[in-house]
Amino acid sequence: MRAMSEASIPSGADAPWRAAATFADLCALGARFVSGGLERFPGWGAPALDVESDALVPALVGLNRAGFLTLASQPGRIGRDPDGVRVRQRAFVFGFVSDDIAARLGAPPPAPGLALRVFRPGDGADAEALPVSERDGVAHAFAGVPAFAEELALFAEDCGPAALAALARATFASAIDLEWGRERALWSFLARALAGLDARA
Repeated sequence: MRAMSEASIPSGADAPWRAAATFADLCALGARFVSGGLERFPGWGAPALDVESDALVPALVGLNRAGFLTLASQPGRIGRDPDGVRVRQRAFVFGFVSDDIAARLGAPPPAPGLALRVFRPGDGADAEALPVSERDGVAHAFAGVPAFAEELALFAEDCGPAALAALARATFASAIDLEWGRERALWSFLARALAGLDARA
């Protein structure tokens, strides 16, 4: 896959996404967004990541550059919100992935306590969602299921036909640390598992 050159990207908040033509182009834009170099990401209503994700930026940049277009993620955490509500979070990330990443994540994980789910288009209709965030013991965010239709609809507002066609052929993956509050295990595993991959190659 080719990389999209900076010179080929028109100006304007949504112009880079409209100029994207390949999955590698989209991953390059994902890396720019999570590193703070781009102020728009399809479906995300803010010019930057949430503050809680600042520590994940190096990991997310690496994933996007490897061919994992990250759509949602969070760090592991156990604590209380400013309003005093007890919260628990599992570290997770999900998004569209290249064939190389799908192959590497499709094997059983060598680290205990990690859930890796890989879905081709049309797969996963009976997949069970896993809770990844709780407030006072009540789950309110989930991952681990394919979200092809929902995510493609978000990208349809910002991307052209070629990029959308590339996404429609892509694999969807979720990586979740099943241990509440654990901070590093998931990101260390992903860095090792995907070492040497480059979506621009």
